[in-house]
Amino acid sequence: MPILATIYRILGLLSFIVGGLCIILSIALPEQLPAVFINGVIAILLGILSLGISEVITLIAKIEYNTASNTGSNSEKTMREISTTLKSLLQAAKSTFDLPPVPGSEKIFIAIDGAVDGPYSLTDVIELKKQGAIDNTALYIQERGKEWKRVSEI
Repeated sequence: MPILATIYRILGLLSFIVGGLCIILSIALPEQLPAVFINGVIAILLGILSLGISEVITLIAKIEYNTASNTGSNSEKTMREISTTLKSLLQAAKSTFDLPPVPGSEKIFIAIDGAVDGPYSLTDVIELKKQGAIDNTALYIQERGKEWKRVSEI
């Protein structure tokens, strides 16, 4: 038990004793009843407060002791579980973001002579190709694509 908790326990018990004596004294001396009685009640309340503080200090000491003694295998196991869970969540989130676009809504970027233009829809690129605005040597890449391809492959 921490020394500070012991000191507060002693103060709390002394306050109870003083408060009890004051209340008994107020009964024995009726002419001093209000002042002595109020002092006794205040002393008892301070005793309750001191004992409460003592219990809080003891609880904090127990938590600190348990935390310090559990720094070994339990915390490492917990950290591994948290790490595995986070990795799984990141993979799940990444897979939802890497979903291919809905067919027909693909966005395409076109590179002609090193200049990138877009985004265009697939139907727009096909139309530009038919009109001759884009030749077969131009490159394109889909919005989340990984490599550039020739427009002739469309």
